Amino acid sequence: RVGKYLILDHLGRGGMGSVYTVYNPDLDRKSVIKLVRPDRSSPDSRRRLLREARLTATLSHPNVVQIHDSGEYHDEIYVVMEFIAGVDLDAWRRQGPHAWPEVLAVYRQAGLGLAAAHARGVVHRDFTPRNAMLGEDGRVRVLDFGLAHARRDTGEGGAPGEGGEGGEGGAVVARSEP
Repeated sequence: RVGKYLILDHLGRGGMGSVYTVYNPDLDRKSVIKLVRPDRSSPDSRRRLLREARLTATLSHPNVVQIHDSGEYHDEIYVVMEFIAGVDLDAWRRQGPHAWPEVLAVYRQAGLGLAAAHARGVVHRDFTPRNAMLGEDGRVRVLDFGLAHARRDTGEGGAPGEGGEGGEGGAVVARSEP
């Protein structure tokens, strides 16, 4: 248990921490939680994870993972995100072969998510096929904004938040939406 979240399953471990599927009984919702590893919970890593949550939470786009919550629990920082059943684009590629129009359509969705982030002044800086998931519904979501930062030169419509260098991220999953 992490606060009100009941841990269901361990999904993986990244550079900063571990990722789990969780259940929120208050909202009757399955989500994903990223916890900073205890050996990585320096003030810098805490700041980076909360900045990732804050930056990603400014985005509302069908091709970007949604942030539900963040906070601290027993000296560990956590971020709660959408859950999605699916595979990252690297795994999807290995399931191929895929016809070029299908590949184009899938990566176009990832590009739309990145463009939406850029329009809000959020630069991902670490996009790879492992940082986007293709849901069972056919929709791609860009995730893991752990190295993202807010551009300071955005002018109108720029994302709120801190600029500067980012940190390491970890894989997450997002929810399905028609």
